[in-house]
Amino acid sequence: MTIINMCSYISVGLVVLFISYIKNTNQRLQQLLVAEKQLKEAQKQYYRSLLQREEETRKNRHDWNNHLICLAELAQK
Repeated sequence: MTIINMCSYISVGLVVLFISYIKNTNQRLQQLLVAEKQLKEAQKQYYRSLLQREEETRKNRHDWNNHLICLAELAQK
């Protein structure tokens, strides 16, 4: 009977340790998920700003080309 009691106490202790381990692992995974979502949002914001800068550069290049064409025509006249 004593052996059965000892085994049951040990098994209950192991179950408690296992539940604690699972809980800690779950919390770490949730923190990693939050960090991953933040990183993904930061990447989206970065690429949006990159696309906006590319669009501005394209517009400026177009404007400069038009200005140079106008200057060339004025120089010919």
